[in-house]
Amino acid sequence: MEMVSFPSKAYGQFYEYDSYVILYTNKIRNSFTYDLHYWLGKATSHDEQGAAAIYTTMMDEHLGGMAVQHREDQGYESDTFRGYF
Repeated sequence: MEMVSFPSKAYGQFYEYDSYVILYTNKIRNSFTYDLHYWLGKATSHDEQGAAAIYTTMMDEHLGGMAVQHREDQGYESDTFRGYF
């Protein structure tokens, strides 16, 4: 599995056979907060689910462990997640 960028014009378009990692960054004064969401489609494979979770953890480590991680299952997304789109 490989992580790839998603074009901004396609933000908010998710496919049930895929998994996605979404980083939301918010600047408050001179610091940043990070929310990492990994979205799992209804029909995504176990391999893709695992890869999304691993990439989320790796990205959090890259951010110094400062991110809040959220799992988002298709059809049960949080209000916060839906608010991004």
